[in-house]
Amino acid sequence: MAQQIDSQKATNPLSLLPYPPQLTSQASGWSGIYVEHHQQSAFDLPEQIGSQHIICVHQFQQPTQLERSLDGKCQTEEIGCGEIAIIPAQVAHQLRWNTPGNFTLVMLDPAHLHRMVQSSIDVENFELKPQSAIPDPLVYQIVQALKSELEFGGMGGQLMVESLTTTLCVHLLRRYATRKLNLPEYKGGLSQAQVRYVMAFIEEHLEQDLSLDVIANLVQLSPHYFASLFKQTVGQSPHQYVLHSRIERSKQLLKQSELTISQVAQLIGFQNQSHFTTAFGRIVGCTPKAYRHQI
Repeated sequence: MAQQIDSQKATNPLSLLPYPPQLTSQASGWSGIYVEHHQQSAFDLPEQIGSQHIICVHQFQQPTQLERSLDGKCQTEEIGCGEIAIIPAQVAHQLRWNTPGNFTLVMLDPAHLHRMVQSSIDVENFELKPQSAIPDPLVYQIVQALKSELEFGGMGGQLMVESLTTTLCVHLLRRYATRKLNLPEYKGGLSQAQVRYVMAFIEEHLEQDLSLDVIANLVQLSPHYFASLFKQTVGQSPHQYVLHSRIERSKQLLKQSELTISQVAQLIGFQNQSHFTTAFGRIVGCTPKAYRHQI
């Protein structure tokens, strides 16, 4: 009988793996998504049924064979680096492999998947189709970016994680739904009043870990709908706009010699001086210290 697994209640959703994850988002405060990166030895995973959708991105250094039972279908697969598997919620899954390897797991709450696009289309009756060992470059890139967030201490912040999660949810629904889902391409952008309202809110809260969900709610739009219209109107994604706004604010603060660079970083919402210095250098082309000497 398949074991029921709830990743919202377990420290390690796939609790029967030999070793705990090397990286986990458990303490990161991410909403609706849970990420783990594993390096595991050979193992035999008994049949399990999860309450979340699981996306597994394989990062093996060489093609590896494994035996998988997914939704009652047994097969032997040869997987390569970057290939993904999708195990939908409430679908039985069993796995065996004989070679050590790396992989990253992303778990999505089904309700969160639906909420990302709820104002776009009725998705309550859509489910994901199980997938085994398939290439999907976009999913791979998104999961690698989420893994980097865990590795380097959350440099992008909640807004970037939510943006990546929204893109992932929309892509999964478009490509892997049980029946064809045509999410509309939004045209026209936001109204001038909406843009002014959102920009004013962002400027007043740059020191906070801003949330895409909160910003979208200001104009009563789903995160996906809002992000699409915002980029059409402003020319940048919400995450890019907030990042550039923080850097512009930091330029003004760096003129105040009584503030340390660490204090400037805190005042514009960076977790630490290192993250601020990296972002500043990427956008401005020099370090905050060098910029301060130039002004």
